[in-house]
Amino acid sequence: MLKCMVQVLVASSVLCVSFVKADESTVIQGSSKFEVQGIIKPAACNVNFSEGNVWDYGVIQEREIAEYPEAMFRKEGGVHNMNIKCESPASVRVRFVDAVGREGSSDKRTFGFNKTADGKEIGFHYFQFKGDMKAFDESGGEIAGVAYGVSEDQGVWKKAGSDWVENLHYYTPIDGDSVPVSFKTLTAGIASKIAIKKGLGLTDEQEFRGVVTMELYY
Repeated sequence: MLKCMVQVLVASSVLCVSFVKADESTVIQGSSKFEVQGIIKPAACNVNFSEGNVWDYGVIQEREIAEYPEAMFRKEGGVHNMNIKCESPASVRVRFVDAVGREGSSDKRTFGFNKTADGKEIGFHYFQFKGDMKAFDESGGEIAGVAYGVSEDQGVWKKAGSDWVENLHYYTPIDGDSVPVSFKTLTAGIASKIAIKKGLGLTDEQEFRGVVTMELYY
């Protein structure tokens, strides 16, 4: 979780001037300075998943992969509900970062798995937001008219719709004018899906694992 911290420094001169009579000197006899400083800390936010942050696909038989009618074996892993809670309303952007990567792939909608023992690519996984995104204000009331927003650089936002989440892109609720909305609580469903290559030629059990880092910016 990333936090922005701003240090404020205010300096002021204090003039020490004594009461003087007409025949006394009006020249300043001395001076000193004091500083006022502190740290402005944004409201802390945290994220969790109601069903846990692991989509476990269990054991998949190689026969099941081979008999699948498409070029790659595909399977859905269900929807997990993501919850972001902040101490006070904040504009929070979430960036998804592929911690494994896909060598030689330029498709930002797919996230990598580890490779087999002999260096073969097992496949990839991908996910999307599912259902309505719900944002709530400080009083607990639902903020009307919000939609999933996506941006490459947090500069220009557009509706994400039901598109697959893209690696290194930012996501946040936006209003009808495509402006990010501040919230205290946010709920959204995330659906996972995997794609496994055929013909891996495995002789032993092979674990596959993908890791995605969620970065919160606010």
